[in-house]
Amino acid sequence: MEEYEELDMVNTENINNANGAEGVDVDDMKKRLKEMEEEVAALHEMQAKVESHMVLQGLFWKRMMGGKSL
Repeated sequence: MEEYEELDMVNTENINNANGAEGVDVDDMKKRLKEMEEEVAALHEMQAKVESHMVLQGLFWKRMMGGKSL
């Protein structure tokens, strides 16, 4: 695992050196990536809640209709 961390640090330094002062900061990119991954996780959670709610509503209405289709 340390090997990967060391390689990551070397790659980050190389990219920063290659880009110079005008280059994109890799740390900023990693931070933004983490934020996007957190947003994706939150969206998946919301989607699961909505789907669960829709299933419950469907079961409720099916029971209210006596098992008949709408």
